[in-house]
Amino acid sequence: MADVSATLAAWSSTTASNNPSGATTIGTGLDDNLREIQGVIVRGLSHKGSDIASAATTDLGAVEGLMHDITGTTGISSFGTVRAGILKVIKFEGALTLTHNATSLILPGGANITTANGDVALVISEGAGNWRVLDYTRANGCHLGPVLGTEQATTSGTSIDFTGIPSWATKVIIQFVGVSTSGTSNILVQIGDSGGVEATGYLGGSTFMNAAVTSSNFTTGFGVTQTTAATAVWHGSVTLTLEDSANFTWVASGVVGRSDVTAMNVCAGSKSLSAALDRVRITTVGGTETFDAGAINILYE
Repeated sequence: MADVSATLAAWSSTTASNNPSGATTIGTGLDDNLREIQGVIVRGLSHKGSDIASAATTDLGAVEGLMHDITGTTGISSFGTVRAGILKVIKFEGALTLTHNATSLILPGGANITTANGDVALVISEGAGNWRVLDYTRANGCHLGPVLGTEQATTSGTSIDFTGIPSWATKVIIQFVGVSTSGTSNILVQIGDSGGVEATGYLGGSTFMNAAVTSSNFTTGFGVTQTTAATAVWHGSVTLTLEDSANFTWVASGVVGRSDVTAMNVCAGSKSLSAALDRVRITTVGGTETFDAGAINILYE
């Protein structure tokens, strides 16, 4: 009979905490212990374990094996509790939702993932019921792409805010679909960090083009438009990219066009923050005019 614990999760990185103890007389049990050690290593590091049915708590640590198929379509918000360092490769056999939690189930991109048959994830336990998904690969071999935000209607209010952008993001794309305002104040994009949205220190300009070309500099935001009207309906995007992570400097470039007349606008600029960007605001110069049509969303990576 083996004295060695039968699961990798039960082994300790502290030599003295493992079995058999120094006082154990192994005797004829040596061969049992050697075979048990080999079995534990194979089961834990190079073995496809049993399939595991999805559940709110899908207990990966309770089943021996490096790789498992996850069956079913029940959403998962926890992978159970096992010691830190246990690694698992899991393959999904159906569509379900992995729910992101910043502590207990950390997902790439900080957003929920809808799985599909054949998707594969590499996950590691951080102990105390906390897990991190190190990598997620779609069945077609592609990794997770940019994270799409939640679209906001631009049919009321003087500003549209997107918050909770993760600190690792190095690109944010702001998308405009049929956006209109109540007057002639130009549309701005402003950025901010945990201290709030900033309305000073922007460098750059914006150019409006139709029969004539006019340009202006903007210092209170990135000027999405240089000339607009209450009847203007704008479509296009503004892309923000991180240029300097030490000074949190962001560079903006964008093109939007009107669908109500033949006209377009280009903009470019830069702005440094005091900490990592975590929010963007779409508003107007002066911040008093209201949005009255369209929608805006963001995409970040």
